Amino acid sequence: MAHRAPSLDGIRLALLGALAGALGCASGASPAADDAPRVKGLVACVPEGDQGYPGSGVARCEAGFLHRARALECRPELARVGSPSYPESRPPNSSCFTDADCRSLPDGYCVLRDDRLLCAYGCRQDSDCGVDELCLCTERLAGSCVAADCRTDADCPEGSSCTGPLDLNGLVSSAAIPVFFACQSASDECAGDCFGGPCHYRPELGRRVCGGPSAVPSDGAP
Repeated sequence: MAHRAPSLDGIRLALLGALAGALGCASGASPAADDAPRVKGLVACVPEGDQGYPGSGVARCEAGFLHRARALECRPELARVGSPSYPESRPPNSSCFTDADCRSLPDGYCVLRDDRLLCAYGCRQDSDCGVDELCLCTERLAGSCVAADCRTDADCPEGSSCTGPLDLNGLVSSAAIPVFFACQSASDECAGDCFGGPCHYRPELGRRVCGGPSAVPSDGAP
């Protein structure tokens, strides 16, 4: 029986099929870049303002967390007793003149602000806090001592930052989520905002998780 030569259309179809198969193999061998695993916890801070007041040393980041790159004294512009700019007599409408006048709460001291002497309660620098704490500057006249495994980026491995939770809808200020500063880790479930919920550090796990203080991580760890 005579063999019929393949038609031109048949040759074209065979070539197209071979090309499609080669492309399919190539795409299966190398996953697309968007499918590559991502590290959730190591997220750089894109600042959108300072925490507390300008120049506080703590930045609010777009991703929904606080970043403490530097350890600065809180409210250095407010003169204390013994400072050259401190008044020699009590100005009008002042609530104190010496630190002894500020005893309504612990850690009280008298500061000069806008030509008035006012009582400030809290810390001004890290040395005012415990060894496992840092002084977080706020909008008030003094900062607050909060739990911390790090105080600045210098305490963290390369590529990691010293970060803490951003107050979301009053969760942090109401103590529903404890304030804890720690170095970012590749094992963190999150870096900041968890779709509108809190991302916080759990010391017993050594990493950040989404949800409340008693939330169980996705891998089932206690």
